[in-house]
Amino acid sequence: MDSYWLMSPRGMSARLMGYWPLHCAGMLGAAAVLLLLATIRVRKVALRQIVGATARPMRKLKKVRIRHAHHSWLYRRMGNWPVLWKDLRTPVFGCSRARKLIVTLLIVAVLAFVYIGLALENAWGDDDVHAMFCFLFTLLGTLLTVIIPATCVTAEKEARSWPLLLGTTHGDWRILCSKWLAMLRWCLPIWMLLFGHVLFFVVIGIIHPLALIHLGIVMTGIINLLIGTGLYWSTRVRRTTTAVVCNLIVPLVIWLLIPVLWGTVIEISSISDKTLEHYMDWHSIFQAGYIGDACSLNRSPLRMGQDGLDVADFTQLLLKSAWLYSMIGLGFAWYAKRLFRRRIF
Repeated sequence: MDSYWLMSPRGMSARLMGYWPLHCAGMLGAAAVLLLLATIRVRKVALRQIVGATARPMRKLKKVRIRHAHHSWLYRRMGNWPVLWKDLRTPVFGCSRARKLIVTLLIVAVLAFVYIGLALENAWGDDDVHAMFCFLFTLLGTLLTVIIPATCVTAEKEARSWPLLLGTTHGDWRILCSKWLAMLRWCLPIWMLLFGHVLFFVVIGIIHPLALIHLGIVMTGIINLLIGTGLYWSTRVRRTTTAVVCNLIVPLVIWLLIPVLWGTVIEISSISDKTLEHYMDWHSIFQAGYIGDACSLNRSPLRMGQDGLDVADFTQLLLKSAWLYSMIGLGFAWYAKRLFRRRIF
């Protein structure tokens, strides 16, 4: 019951909000501020494009040159992998350091507020709390992993540099591996929220260290699946927005549509729900929740998942599901390589 406030609509968030009109006014004000900032940004960009100022100011160019000079060893280390070097040096979202610092500080402040609230409620050892954190962090990592790989080829198509890349002496396999490794590098930081949370509570003795191994297996399957599908859709379509939307298809079908339809059929019929429970054991996001629930202080890490599997069986299940999702992702990536020179524009 210590974590009941996390799951209840009358919990801590409702008590902090007070009344729903205040909440609606706050959300409306935040939306207005974001819209104002977007308007200012778009106006500046439009004015620069009108006067033809598409290049960076000389002050920024000098900073870029200095930064490249300090890291000139990258030229030597990359060797015959210039595509990988370029993708590693080009931020996916193109944010400045100041904006990255602001976002990082906001995330740290929110997490600190939540953790302090949990400490005041004496809920750090609650298994439901860690299950919810693992579930939410895995869901957040999955969403951003859907977005990032879907931009790797469409961005070059929109910049008209994709035909130039295909006209070089680099083979399709090298281009594919470069894209894969670069997207892996840009996807990993968001997953550090999950591993940072678990590692912190492992160090203070609240979560079993086995959770790190199990979550690493789950993360491997999710990343391999979504990078593969992202490469495929980014190669097949022309626009980044379309690729991102299409890359949501596979995870939505596997992890949302099938369970919802299956559960609906079970509710309106006399079919046993055991089959759905078996399927949910293969659900990667729910697997993270099972791990957080079973490996917390109040639970022994001997029974995991819907079926109450022991450690060996549950680890085997995680390896099988990660292998299956990785093979699906590699299959999509292989087919994306075949489309490199068929879907040029």
